[in-house]
Amino acid sequence: MLDVGLGTLVTYNPTIVTPEATLAEVAELLGDGEIHHLPVVDCQRQVVGIISSLDVERLRLRNVGLESSDGAEVRARDMMQSPVLTVDQNDCSLVVLKVLLANRIHSVPVVADGRLVGIVTSTDFLRELSYGDEPMCREPLNAYLSPESAHVSLDDSIENAISIMDVLLVDYLAVVAGRAPSGIVARRDLDILAGADGTGRNATAELVACLKTNIPTVHPTERLGNAVRKMLDLHAPAVLVVNRAQQLLGLVSQESVLQGMASAMEEAVMRGELAAR
Repeated sequence: MLDVGLGTLVTYNPTIVTPEATLAEVAELLGDGEIHHLPVVDCQRQVVGIISSLDVERLRLRNVGLESSDGAEVRARDMMQSPVLTVDQNDCSLVVLKVLLANRIHSVPVVADGRLVGIVTSTDFLRELSYGDEPMCREPLNAYLSPESAHVSLDDSIENAISIMDVLLVDYLAVVAGRAPSGIVARRDLDILAGADGTGRNATAELVACLKTNIPTVHPTERLGNAVRKMLDLHAPAVLVVNRAQQLLGLVSQESVLQGMASAMEEAVMRGELAAR
């Protein structure tokens, strides 16, 4: 994995939309769960924005219909994130991974001579790691555990969960009933629900509305590579680490694994085993 070229990770000729695509068209493309990010390109295939399934979900929670308040159709240009970061097809995989991590994003368009040629996602890096036999794949999960305090009870408020995330600088919290894990909550889901009315915090929102329950549980002696494969198989952003009594010890998120990958790749560069570009 550490010496894999960017071309191995890129999805070439990804599904795209133009700025004039309607919300209905965008929602249909993102609706099957196979695609999570849509580059928005102009007639020259230059990237002018990007739309994620999260952007569409924000609109849904704010009760935005197919038309805007003035009666015009909602189009891609109205919901896309712009300007958008891009990487060059000649960049090395470490450079791209650091772009994803530094900007806390999950995908980035790949361009050549300013025109879109593909897209690479954090899942692409994790999938490649799961195929390999790098030393880090054999490491136990202990080194990647979230802080012990990174959990909340199901009856905690969204405000409290967000406050804990702010203090610990994490994007996921385990949710427990007693000491047994019930699932996890993600910062982006909390932010959407907390501001679902578009004007501020939704005081009536409950943590359970954001709860993700399809999260695999593993023991601390599980190897990292096996845990990553479980995340990918269940499309889970993390695994919950439990002891033999099924009590929570912590969680390991995709982001913490990616950070570990970046550190391992940087060490390989220092040893001269991996080119920096």
